[in-house]
Amino acid sequence: MANRKIQLIALLRETVELLEAANERGWAFRLRGDLERLEDDDGSGLDHLLSAYGGMGSLNDLYLCAMNGHKVRDAEAKTLNARLNELTSEMWQVAKELSRAQHT
Repeated sequence: MANRKIQLIALLRETVELLEAANERGWAFRLRGDLERLEDDDGSGLDHLLSAYGGMGSLNDLYLCAMNGHKVRDAEAKTLNARLNELTSEMWQVAKELSRAQHT
């Protein structure tokens, strides 16, 4: 499980960097907090991260584009959002696996 935690931390770092580069401050701030919790071995980081998924206004709903106030050119929006979706999907899967192991 240690390798999965390292993987999750790397995914979170990349996601935060992507969000910060696109000027998506709210989600970058929230995920940076989860990243710091996980780096500090605070298990609440997993639950907090998983709570970002699902429901209206969730991480799943985030779409990076200039029209939403992000620093993203129209030509790169599709590729950037595809990468964001890859990262967030993988983060959810790894976090869910770690959470199950933590709660058993």
